[in-house]
Amino acid sequence: MLISENIHIGGTLIQSYKICSRQVWFEVHKIDQDQENDFIMMGRLVDRNSYQRDKKSIDFEGSKFDILRKEKGTLVVGEIKKSSRSIDAARLQLAHYLYELSKSGIEARGELLFPK
Repeated sequence: MLISENIHIGGTLIQSYKICSRQVWFEVHKIDQDQENDFIMMGRLVDRNSYQRDKKSIDFEGSKFDILRKEKGTLVVGEIKKSSRSIDAARLQLAHYLYELSKSGIEARGELLFPK
């Protein structure tokens, strides 16, 4: 199969690949999942109501960081997850963000966040 358009591989795509390769196919072909799904709605609620003091939803070259802040002079990229169930996939997503930043000469560290 040939895909004529460039596909940006963002952190969400990386995470989805670790969890479900079929989901990646849907995302690449711009087929949205059920936006009324209880798990998706719960994730949005956790994201919206957690870490409200931090700068949130930061776009960077096609990726979107949940949180971006400075701690003791170090840039910190935070990824909010509703649970640690898929922690390996979340780590890959965060590692991808840090890699993208490093390609642009930006040094940062990552932090996975699981609000209670």
